[in-house]
This record gives sequence, C-alpha cells and structure tokens, in this order.
Amino acid sequence: MKISVIVESYQSLMNLTKQNIPVTQMFELKKYVQNIKPEIDSYEEVRNARVKELGEPILKEGKETGMYNIMPDNLETYNKDMAELKEKESEVKVPVIKQGELLEHFKKLQVPPTLTTADLIALEWLIIEG
Repeated sequence: MKISVIVESYQSLMNLTKQNIPVTQMFELKKYVQNIKPEIDSYEEVRNARVKELGEPILKEGKETGMYNIMPDNLETYNKDMAELKEKESEVKVPVIKQGELLEHFKKLQVPPTLTTADLIALEWLIIEG
C-alpha cells in the first residue's frame, strides 16, 4: 500500500479506532495502527523539514510563529518531493475488516456507529464487503 493512502486516511482510521468493534478486529486494528505510526511520523518529519527548507517563516508582530510559507519558486520542488514520498510502498500488513461483521456487531449492541461517509470512503481499502 502506498504511503499516500495511509497518510490521507489516517484521521478516518483513528475515527474507526474509537468505534466499539468486534474484539478480534480491534486487536488487528490496534496492531496495524501501532505498526504504521512510525511511517506516519517519518512522513511528517520529512514533510516538515522540506517546508522549513523551501519556505520562509511566517512572522506575526515581527516574531516567528513556527509556521512557514513555501516560496512560490520552490512550490514545484516541494510538490515533486511530496509526490515521490507518497509513492513509496508500506510493508505493513493490512488487516481485513468485513463490512457485514461490523454491521452485525452494531446491530447486536444497538449502538449506531459514529463513522461518517467520508470515513468509509477513506477506509475503503480496509473495510471490505462480506
């Protein structure tokens, strides 16, 4: 799986971890999240370093805010670097969560899930029909 999929769906994945899901799926998801966290952290470190390298500090009342603007002349380089980074493959094994098992579990508990449609779209690589 490409790093881009992990990065772009990470918040939805965190939303899924807050759901009351079957125990077996819960343990698989926990293991997966623990294994991808270093990859997310590494991506963020590289991204932040490139922003600092290719940008200039944003000032407020003459003081640095800790935020940066990427200079227009460097935007193409930044986008190229990020695209290359996102194309890298993750070696972490993806667990399988079956949609039918989740629905049955929520019915038994009589508790509706709080996932949004956007979460389900972002996690279509994780939650399969069945």
